[in-house]
Amino acid sequence: MNEEKLLLEVRPSWWNFFWHFVFCWLIIPLLIAIWKRAALILRVYSDRIILERGVISKDIKEIFITHV
Repeated sequence: MNEEKLLLEVRPSWWNFFWHFVFCWLIIPLLIAIWKRAALILRVYSDRIILERGVISKDIKEIFITHV
């Protein structure tokens, strides 16, 4: 099988969850921030881009660079 080189893997910045951390003493916002960050991954390869959403049930969208 031809292994492709992963060029970039991106997750949302922790700054997107600033208010969750301000109120982390409530515990629930902290858990929500961790869950949301784990639920989104963007992977960029030389010929395609993959957007992966979800923690338990994955929704994977694959876009080839030639189609853009």
